[in-house]
Amino acid sequence: MSVAYGKILFMNDIKETWFKWDYVCSYCDSHIEMTIKSNGHPHSEVCSKCYERLTLMSVVDATISPITQKKEDEMETLTNTPETYNPNALVTYKKIVNGQAEYVTIKTTELDWAMNRARQDEKQVLNDYEKAVALEDIIKENYLESGDQGTLLQIAELFNISLTKDVEFVATIEISGTVTVDMLDEDALQTLLENSINVSSYDGDLDVSDYVLINYEER
Repeated sequence: MSVAYGKILFMNDIKETWFKWDYVCSYCDSHIEMTIKSNGHPHSEVCSKCYERLTLMSVVDATISPITQKKEDEMETLTNTPETYNPNALVTYKKIVNGQAEYVTIKTTELDWAMNRARQDEKQVLNDYEKAVALEDIIKENYLESGDQGTLLQIAELFNISLTKDVEFVATIEISGTVTVDMLDEDALQTLLENSINVSSYDGDLDVSDYVLINYEER
């Protein structure tokens, strides 16, 4: 687990209000703390490691009595420790439901369990996806030679597997038309056809990798 720390510097004797924002990234399991002066401006809620949205665990007042010191001097780093952890502390976080933000308040222990379940669910989804990919490969490799294609087809339909395969192909296209060429240039028609004719596909499933002008004739 990685932790990002904040430093508080005071340049004068004016007391300013600071807050410590405590976040957890459910994607990479990072624990991130931001200690920021209350100035009304928004701040980033994105993990600096994996760029996923962070989950807010708590916001506490971190105001320190003003002292006079130089800019280069550093205050003692503020961080939570196991000794200061309060499992019954109330935590307010933002929850997105149908595109709308809702603010939910729960105990720290409840949030701990929710984050643990989210990590386990994420691992399970990845594991299921890897198994589905392996199942698709097995069915496609054995379908044509199988003596029980009906059963394999039922399994494929159950898991939304499309029974497809990649094949190489060669096709012949005949075109005709009219063009004006230079009568003094014997290679004018060939040059024009090679430079002007293009073969491509508008279907994303069909990839035309190469084409060549094999023959032509004047009529």
